[in-house]
Amino acid sequence: MRLIFIGLTLLFCGATTSFALPQLVVDSSLIDWGNIYSGEKREHRFVLKNDGDTPLVIQQVKSSCGCTAAMVSSKTILPAEQTELRVRFNSKNFRGRVTKKVTVVSNDPQQPKKHFTLQAHVISELLVTPSRLSLGAIAADNDIEKTVTFVNRSDVSIAIKAVRSTSRYITLSNVPDLLQPGQEAIVTVTIRPTSSAKAVLNGYLLIDAQGHVRNQLRIPLLAKVVR
Repeated sequence: MRLIFIGLTLLFCGATTSFALPQLVVDSSLIDWGNIYSGEKREHRFVLKNDGDTPLVIQQVKSSCGCTAAMVSSKTILPAEQTELRVRFNSKNFRGRVTKKVTVVSNDPQQPKKHFTLQAHVISELLVTPSRLSLGAIAADNDIEKTVTFVNRSDVSIAIKAVRSTSRYITLSNVPDLLQPGQEAIVTVTIRPTSSAKAVLNGYLLIDAQGHVRNQLRIPLLAKVVR
């Protein structure tokens, strides 16, 4: 009888030990910010809870993009306690539907990697068309003119702080100072490469605009100089 009691005690202890594990439970693993303007920064806090019997250890937090920062308030979560996973997304340089991932690596044996999804539809307040200028062949010492259209797609006025080119052979005119919601303007781009210009002329139109947020748009320009 004594041996049976000892055996049952050992069996019970072993079973208890085998079930003494951490368990990661989250309130949600998805955040969708909906429509946001390019350049806006959005934050969210996910709640991480330990529903296990031993401490939950957050070993690593990884994001799929440098545009997304993520960190936990505490790397060790005791049983029945919780912490926060803070994520921050910078929408600069993004357009359209965007999905990013954050991964939390922990000592939870059931789900050592927990994935969190961040979503948004990024809207450019100032729409510039065309988005690039490919001009083909241009004769040296001759002017060529192209136009780009600015459209204010936001619900506030947009101030055009500056518009410039990275190439000395490119000038701009008819640049508006302010665009009201829904308003559009046509900007003239003049390209005049001299005979000393390189065979391939490339550069950018840089547009510094302030609406809900301040952004700098870049319109690439490419041409071949013929002598």
